[in-house]
Amino acid sequence: MNGNPLTDEQLEAGLARLEQEGLSANTLHQYRGYLGLFQRFLQQAGALGPKSLAQWQQAMVQEGALSNSSINTRISAGNSLLRALGHTDWQLLKRLPEEPRLCAELTRQEYFRLLQMAKQQGREQIYYIIKTICCTGVRVPEPLRGELLQFARRSGICKGPVFRNRNGRPAARSTVWRLLQRLCRDAQVDPQKASPRCLERLYQQTQEEVAATVSTLMEQAYTQQLLQGNQRIGWDA
Repeated sequence: MNGNPLTDEQLEAGLARLEQEGLSANTLHQYRGYLGLFQRFLQQAGALGPKSLAQWQQAMVQEGALSNSSINTRISAGNSLLRALGHTDWQLLKRLPEEPRLCAELTRQEYFRLLQMAKQQGREQIYYIIKTICCTGVRVPEPLRGELLQFARRSGICKGPVFRNRNGRPAARSTVWRLLQRLCRDAQVDPQKASPRCLERLYQQTQEEVAATVSTLMEQAYTQQLLQGNQRIGWDA
């Protein structure tokens, strides 16, 4: 493969291999997007080879649009693809140092406190608004879909928007913001974190952390399999 571009067929073959190894549909969707960016980078930078990931990492750092954490996640996707294609020697295993978060961001502990307070106060709509924004991203997982259907039935909603105001119209973003502000005060969470953007960012961070962890575990498992194989049928075994 050295000296050749990364083709669509190779990309799909690598993703199929990762799916066979147990990568979740959500992580595969995320990896597909990242690896598409990697493929477009290679169209400008040259063929896929031992230094490709290092070059991509350097380009992202120089561009300055992404945090080190986001760059690390994209490199993890690249590492997984290279392993799936049989090029573990081309992986870039050194991660960039991740800088401390400077802006107010909602933690998972604070997210759980908001849910607990909404539940204690019987405020079911804001409970599910928070949970939906923070847990779904593009697709709604099956367990949450069931919860939302039960909420709709209890609220007498047969059609139209699930989250609505008293007139039956979709709840405005400003309304959600005010509800979150009030809930944050009750749950003793910084009101600066009371915004849909913070919930969306928590979802993105969770997905990035899960993807990075899964990638690392898969790489470790693959290395262990190689070692076991060498111990059984290696040339010097």
